[in-house]
Amino acid sequence: MKKTVATVALLTIGGATILAGQSAQATEVGSTTTNGTVLFTENDGVGGLIKPGTENTTIKLEEGASTKGSLRLTNVPHFRFGSVKVSAQAQNYPSLLTSYQTTTTDADGVVTPSGTDVKIPQFVQVADERGKNGIFKVTATATNFTEQGVAEEDTADVLENTRIQFYSQKLTNNVLDKTSGSDITTILSGIQNKSLTTTAKAELNSTPLTVLSTTTKGANASISSVVFDGSYDKDKDYSTIKDDVENKENDQVKLHVPTGESPKSNVTYSSTITWSLTDAL
Repeated sequence: MKKTVATVALLTIGGATILAGQSAQATEVGSTTTNGTVLFTENDGVGGLIKPGTENTTIKLEEGASTKGSLRLTNVPHFRFGSVKVSAQAQNYPSLLTSYQTTTTDADGVVTPSGTDVKIPQFVQVADERGKNGIFKVTATATNFTEQGVAEEDTADVLENTRIQFYSQKLTNNVLDKTSGSDITTILSGIQNKSLTTTAKAELNSTPLTVLSTTTKGANASISSVVFDGSYDKDKDYSTIKDDVENKENDQVKLHVPTGESPKSNVTYSSTITWSLTDAL
């Protein structure tokens, strides 16, 4: 009968004998800790304009204004109404949509617009990078629409009761928008309803109108917007609203010209809108 002989290799490590094929059990002989630290400071930069309703889609508007600082207006809009007809009756003329282009930023920080114009409703946007969980408020006032291009010795015509009016709005925040089930109204508030002779929510005049504010300390490190169109959809192509390529309209922002106003024809009238951003901690 043939015999089978099994052999076992023995390893000797530090005086201990271990069977080959078995794992040596590690024994902790000590531990310690270190720290990772960072100091955050207020962001005193500029820009940061994003498309409302998105997390970080940066855009470049063809017109508008902004401010600088850790709490800043990244956009406040102009309101254009184009060319309209003089009327003996009260009229509400819709505003023209704003044009923008999406942008990309390379490794060197160079911002490049896409080259394609897209339309969007007018909006106000605030970036809060204070790192202090403060609150903020944006208000706006407007002067009367006044005749432009008047000779120094002449008196400019003034439309005493013509107003820019808002019919609806949508609030967005680039942090809350991506959080399922979040209620943006727990942090943001927009234009409050005013008692007007039209169906508009509110209008611009010499009395400060709050257009965007925080209702609690929760907007730190985020970008908040109020879009002056309650049905605003970030995925909608507003360039297809009308066949007229140049004059896309937003019927949620209108110029109200009441009966009794008597504007001159072939004359441009302008109103100066002042946007004020205030903060509180």
